[in-house]
Amino acid sequence: MAKETSKGLPVVEASTVGAMWQNYTTRESWGSHLEEVKQRLLDENPELVGFVESQVGKFPSELHTPMFEMVIGAVAVFESQAEANRLSSQFDAKQ
Repeated sequence: MAKETSKGLPVVEASTVGAMWQNYTTRESWGSHLEEVKQRLLDENPELVGFVESQVGKFPSELHTPMFEMVIGAVAVFESQAEANRLSSQFDAKQ
């Protein structure tokens, strides 16, 4: 299976999503993790944050929080898959 889409995004694997759900339902708080991802985006990717804010701002204010949560959650999944891909690549390189 391809590790990236034709445009370079990580292809999310079921095993990654499963591991995330297990981790964030048994060991860590998903909400805390999303706060960490949000802060990292604010610090490291302000242009993306500005773009998301400009898009979310087009919708009624009562939808802003759930929309931001969806975006941050998707970014968190992509980050986890990218990390899994890096680890896999390192493991494959050692063999």
